[in-house]
Amino acid sequence: MRDDLFSKSFDHLLAFVLPGLVFLWGCSYFDPHGLGAWLSTASAADTSLGGFFFIVLAALGIGVFLSGVRWLLLEYLLGVFPPPPRFDDARRADEGAREAYADARHNHFYYHLFYANMACALPVPFVGWLWSNSLAWTQWLPVTAVFVVAEVVLFLSASHAITRFKAKAESILGVIGGEDPEDDQRRLA
Repeated sequence: MRDDLFSKSFDHLLAFVLPGLVFLWGCSYFDPHGLGAWLSTASAADTSLGGFFFIVLAALGIGVFLSGVRWLLLEYLLGVFPPPPRFDDARRADEGAREAYADARHNHFYYHLFYANMACALPVPFVGWLWSNSLAWTQWLPVTAVFVVAEVVLFLSASHAITRFKAKAESILGVIGGEDPEDDQRRLA
């Protein structure tokens, strides 16, 4: 039970809190005297448990919101990550299948959420940094190149993680209706 609680906490920290914190940090560029000052004070001074909890709670809420933005933009509107096949959920009643499926979620699906949510969060600090600094093009061009490379890596990593999760979940649970697993893989390409 203890390992399971740690695993779930780590999964949510990875998938929601970290992208939410990056988004929150990015918003601080647009509000340096309010949000920026609050984050600076929280990182520089001794903070209370309440201040820490409030930052984590804000990051979690923003991360869950980002997950909705990710779903809307990347899955629903653009179809970058197609929906999974209809898994045979009746097989989850088997203890071995339930544990194997939970392992696949932990090792692949939550990483997909992290990569894709971070890809949605990262533009905010990038744009905020550009907006708050008046730089010559020779100064912002390398940062823009790093940003583009980071976004490409995040999208490719998210695609790889969800592909691995779908393949493992399909081998564990099976598919209802006899859908061809290769058809789902072709749609990802």
